[in-house]
Amino acid sequence: MEVFHIGLSVVAGFLLGWVGTAFYSGEVELTLGTGSFMICVPPEFWLLLGVTTTFSIAALGFLADPEFGWTVFSVITGGFIMVLGYFIYQQFFIGPLFNIEAVAIAEIPVNIGQMIVGATVALPIVKIVWRALPYLKEK
Repeated sequence: MEVFHIGLSVVAGFLLGWVGTAFYSGEVELTLGTGSFMICVPPEFWLLLGVTTTFSIAALGFLADPEFGWTVFSVITGGFIMVLGYFIYQQFFIGPLFNIEAVAIAEIPVNIGQMIVGATVALPIVKIVWRALPYLKEK
């Protein structure tokens, strides 16, 4: 069980670091209201976030709940199903239905990034909710 849990935490951290470094690093324009700001997101930010995610998920599994690995597995599996669903929709439906040319393969890294960021936010929230409302975990 520990090997499974460690493997999942490494996969989640690696995906976050890889997708962030490859596709979300560099100059970014941030628009807030009428103001626009240019910020630089260095690749090291994503690598640090990936390492932090790996250790956080592993620590949560070992310290808080040994079965937490299955929750991580469920979120990652659901995320990959979401990515596949987006790909199928963009590849086979958006063009014929709306006459829009879409390059579905180009969206895969963005959708994987969405999955990993969502998992990074959702997994700690799940632990907090389970701690506050333990009867939800039993169902």
